[in-house]
Amino acid sequence: MNFSATLAVLFSSISSAAAQTTTPDDESMELIQSLGLKDELPKPGYNMEGGSVFDNYVKALREGQFFHVRNVFVQYEKPLSEPIEAKDLQWCSNLHFTGSSNGTFTRGVGYTAQCVSKKLGDASEIYAQMNASGAELTHQQQADEYSYTKSLSASFNAQANMFNMVSHTNTDNYAMLYSDTGLSTMPLLAWEAHDEGDRVSNADTSSWSMVGQVTWLSKEEAASLLNINATDFTPEKFDEIYEKVWNDHHAYATTQQTNTDTDNESSTSEEEEEEATGEMDESSGNNEDTAATEDTGEEGLESDTTEEDDESSASNGRRLFVAITSMFSTLLGSSV
Repeated sequence: MNFSATLAVLFSSISSAAAQTTTPDDESMELIQSLGLKDELPKPGYNMEGGSVFDNYVKALREGQFFHVRNVFVQYEKPLSEPIEAKDLQWCSNLHFTGSSNGTFTRGVGYTAQCVSKKLGDASEIYAQMNASGAELTHQQQADEYSYTKSLSASFNAQANMFNMVSHTNTDNYAMLYSDTGLSTMPLLAWEAHDEGDRVSNADTSSWSMVGQVTWLSKEEAASLLNINATDFTPEKFDEIYEKVWNDHHAYATTQQTNTDTDNESSTSEEEEEEATGEMDESSGNNEDTAATEDTGEEGLESDTTEEDDESSASNGRRLFVAITSMFSTLLGSSV
């Protein structure tokens, strides 16, 4: 079978499979209806509501900033941990777009951004739940403060008909993945990998998985949510806030790292001191043993010398006795 015939068979099989229809069960049908899904996919460049997949991109390009509300739940790796519901506002600015040269996007259609986020609701309660589930949160949000800085990037995927978007925090190792189709909402996936080697004491339970939905907001909607004036949201104001939060977090992280290093050095010094003390004790014991051996040797030498002296004295005594006896015998013989 030649290549053309093979392709014909393949496309025929695909067409036959596509022609086959199955009836969704009741629960699946409820999901289809509740999500407003349609029978046909939108044309490239358009979304399921009839708008453009570039709507959010164009607004961000015009205004130099954008806002998200993220409604999520997160589950930690700790056994039997329950999902924790959380909600926050994300403000992104300092945008840089790929741009085009003579209408040609040689680097694709996309942009990078910096972001700050703020917990909505009782932040202290949310942090308490997270720490109880195994989190390693070391720098918590205070009232009316932004809690984290993040870096974000987005790139349009023509085949998938959407922007792939991802962000990561600047003081930890978790990432968030979004799918922007120009709609007012988009799905979110996020995760933090296992912190093997992290020096935080509870790093072995701080891995987590997150799902949720993100809603795009206008500047006015974001201001209303925070009960502030919309004029407070400007790219210039963002730069000030981002720098402050970034500096605070990195200063805190540096302090924590220094404290950890100091504790480790102190622990190492104590261990080394204990080892040195043990070595000194062993060395001292060896010296005592050597001294004892030397003392025993000297005593042995003295004993051996004494015995030799005693034997020499006895031998000399015997010689003297024999000489005296011989002399008396000679004298008696002469007199007889």
